[in-house]
Amino acid sequence: MSGLASVLNDSIGAGWIGNFLTEALILTGGAALGYAGTLWRRAVRMRTLRRAFGRNVTSPDKFFISVPLWSCKPGDRAVPRFARRSPAGERQELYGPDNTFAMEDILGGMLISDLLARYFKKPLKVLPDDQKLNWDGRTGILIGAQTANFHVASVVKVFGSTYPDDLLIDIEVHEENEDTKGKITFVDKTDGTVFRSDYQCEYALIQRLSNRFSEDHTGYIFILAGVHASGTYAACQYLRNRWKRFARRPGPAAVLLKMEYGHPETALAVREYWPQGQKA
Repeated sequence: MSGLASVLNDSIGAGWIGNFLTEALILTGGAALGYAGTLWRRAVRMRTLRRAFGRNVTSPDKFFISVPLWSCKPGDRAVPRFARRSPAGERQELYGPDNTFAMEDILGGMLISDLLARYFKKPLKVLPDDQKLNWDGRTGILIGAQTANFHVASVVKVFGSTYPDDLLIDIEVHEENEDTKGKITFVDKTDGTVFRSDYQCEYALIQRLSNRFSEDHTGYIFILAGVHASGTYAACQYLRNRWKRFARRPGPAAVLLKMEYGHPETALAVREYWPQGQKA
């Protein structure tokens, strides 16, 4: 009996150890598969991001975001240049800073920075447009039209004369008055249609260009422009929410938005221009 008991005990012990090892292998294998799945999903997401923003974008320093910097004319400090209102409704007037940014431009830049930070675990720098930029091997997000952002003015000038086919939508500058309701209009180069804002509606543009300033010919230039600051914010918001549409095909692309005057939340795409002549 003692021999039989010993055999049974050995069998039970061996079975327990075997079950333990089997469960450990299953758990380890499951964890490994889960981790592999996570890595695969990250790789797919990064590949989609690079198709939309350029195959060069492997780190945060491959991007830059440019926002218009506004400077106020110097004057008598006893004469207020700015007015502020507190959450309680209290109004305050003051001379204020010499340099400032439009709230919509900064909020738009933060939207794009927040989007890209999800992929790099690090926010992108938002730079004033009076700062020199390193275009080589980078993707630029330029906020504002050429009337607001110096870098957009340079890009539009160079592309208009040297690479006109890349510009799917022209941004024309006018004298601002009661007839034009703004300094710019958007022109569809395929049929000559002019999109002019008024006090009922306004237009905004997201335009992606190949980075012709890069020596290795990588990266894109995004122009996010509205007739007014609210339109520029609408363009930033659209790119943040719909950026995967730009991952479908490489090359120049554009989306023209129409919105109620001063209400970026109402913006809808009215014309879309995609590479290889695909137009919606």
